[in-house]
Amino acid sequence: MKIKVALVQLEAGADKARNVAHACELVASAASAGADFVLLPEVFSLVADASLWPGAAEAIPGPTTERLAEIARKHRVHVLGGSIIERSDAPERCANTSFLLDSAGTLLATYRKMHLFKVTLPDGVVFDEIEYTAPGADPVVAETSFGRVGMTVCYDVRFPELYRTLTLSGASIVTVPSAFTAFTGEAHWKVLVRARAIENQTFVLAPNQVGTSVSGVRFHGHSLIVDPWGTVLAEGAEDEEIVTAEINTGRVAEVRARLGALDHIRDDLLRKLSEDRSE
Repeated sequence: MKIKVALVQLEAGADKARNVAHACELVASAASAGADFVLLPEVFSLVADASLWPGAAEAIPGPTTERLAEIARKHRVHVLGGSIIERSDAPERCANTSFLLDSAGTLLATYRKMHLFKVTLPDGVVFDEIEYTAPGADPVVAETSFGRVGMTVCYDVRFPELYRTLTLSGASIVTVPSAFTAFTGEAHWKVLVRARAIENQTFVLAPNQVGTSVSGVRFHGHSLIVDPWGTVLAEGAEDEEIVTAEINTGRVAEVRARLGALDHIRDDLLRKLSEDRSE
């Protein structure tokens, strides 16, 4: 099955209302240009110090999901809301949550980021979501009209066991909405995204933020659409843009038939490691 995917590479800031309105405009533009699946980056609705996240958190379903659902219905397009800050039961904590809408605007799935990021940049700026964010507990694979979609967020890309779990749960496409920093991105971004595609023989769709946050964190951009062989079908630059490519989901079966690496998984090694660590 052939579909056109569009990665919205944008620069979000501390004005949540402006960010959401801008994201909606870009999603509508991509859909009007023929996209079947439009993806936003991580925290597209708010880029601010993590200490401000709990106060800006909202429910899912909620205002932001409903605005994007209207666009999905109007344009008959699937939309990945890269991630927004979701309200939790604890007022001082929140979740970094990705959500997937189908072309009828129905909320298909939500995924709460499992691996939380902390880094100290060379200039001393600390980016830390651990103090105010609760990690998710469960991998998520959603059923869509074009195949099963595994959902991850940004820092998750450094943890291959999550991607293998999604693959073994039937994912043929994996999403990686991100706010990858330029500091780590220049060294690791493309290598990690391509590696997750190659080792799992899946499409990987990775929209990323651009620009610089108010706290001085510069984002990497270079949104990527990668096929199951690891070929980069499209790559963004470092400014706002919509990155597009046509993908053929049949390519997954073709690559897996040609190179049967998934049939050679030694899960006994993981079991042994788990047993050894529990002793």
